[in-house]
Amino acid sequence: MRAVVLFTMLWSGLVQAMQSDAQCDRALCWQVQPVVCIANQTADSCALDFQLSWQHPHPISVCAELAGQSLHCWQQQTSGRLQYQAQLDGPGQLHLLVDGKMRLSRQLSVLSRQPDRKRRLVAPWSVF
Repeated sequence: MRAVVLFTMLWSGLVQAMQSDAQCDRALCWQVQPVVCIANQTADSCALDFQLSWQHPHPISVCAELAGQSLHCWQQQTSGRLQYQAQLDGPGQLHLLVDGKMRLSRQLSVLSRQPDRKRRLVAPWSVF
């Protein structure tokens, strides 16, 4: 009995954690993961392999768009999935459009492992 209760608690926590990343506009919900790409240097481009999924209770026509470029469209569906590898030079906006109108938006970010300039380890001046 304890195992069932523990499993139920863990499962509900996992479902809540997965749904917390979901973004909704009325009945249309989507989830995008990951939304951050790590580049070696600030000036480097980054390949972000992300997954997008959406749901709606009724069949609708939906399109995914990144920086003005259409990625994929679904016609009269209640849900959809897309796996896409985007080449990012900087932040980009991912949109979910219904009948040509933007309903949901998510920013994809690029971070670098190396800072723009190195921090000084000692002060440029000294009292002594």
